Amino acid sequence: MLTFRLPSVQKEVAKKFTNWIEKEYELKIEVDKIIPSILGGLHCNDFLVLDGNNDTLIYIEKFKLQTSKYSFKHFNKVFIQGLVLNCNYKDSISDSNILKFLNLFGLSR
Repeated sequence: MLTFRLPSVQKEVAKKFTNWIEKEYELKIEVDKIIPSILGGLHCNDFLVLDGNNDTLIYIEKFKLQTSKYSFKHFNKVFIQGLVLNCNYKDSISDSNILKFLNLFGLSR
């Protein structure tokens, strides 16, 4: 676990995580650092999600995820600091870029 305290390792973990998310969900994501927690979870700095036009969709300065049994399908706690949401839509809110993002994860109706 001590190895994850090295900045070069944190950046490499962030790179692998963002590559996986980009492949899995077809999203463009940038993360400065990802630090795994001893208790199961992640600490991320400067988390950025871009929409299809490469505009900022979501920016989070710092966030922490505490997981259940080291599974990223169930979170016990989510801490967010410095959240910016950029929601754009033309005719209806149901056509918004943020809802399209949430639909990828089954989080909207």
